[in-house]
Amino acid sequence: PRYTPLSKRQDRPSAIAWLVRYHPELTDGAISKLVGTTKTTIESVRSKSHWNSPNIRPVDPVALGLCKQTELDEAVKIASAKKARESGEPVLTDEEKLRLMSTEQSLASAREPRLPSSMTGLENFTLTDASDRGEDPRGPALDPDALFNLPRGEADEDDDEDSLDPRDRR
Repeated sequence: PRYTPLSKRQDRPSAIAWLVRYHPELTDGAISKLVGTTKTTIESVRSKSHWNSPNIRPVDPVALGLCKQTELDEAVKIASAKKARESGEPVLTDEEKLRLMSTEQSLASAREPRLPSSMTGLENFTLTDASDRGEDPRGPALDPDALFNLPRGEADEDDDEDSLDPRDRR
């Protein structure tokens, strides 16, 4: 494992918890190389049997300074490629992903707005404008008299009932 300064050693379990939570595809060996720890510590953090488990909060190891972002990205890329190979899915490079569809095909295809999978319960809402559906974008015309339902010409007769004091109603 790599050397970690004394001032950062207490942050290792937090970094391990973050890597285990957000990058489950990483092997214990990859985590130990990134953070500079042992596999027994990784296993104890993963199984929540670490001596300080109640106080461990997942924190990004890059933010803690335990590894570089490029190292983390490379480890995640290798781990996800290995996982894809094991599952039998074709492995595409970044260039191949960009070349899947020509520019003409991409522009000609209908653009479908999609909701993220984390936003549940919003299936009934639309992402289109009212003008796309043939409706007036300002909404239906409102009649102010019907909206406020103001009585006409009876304002003088109701003055006696406006008082809230019950002694006045005798």
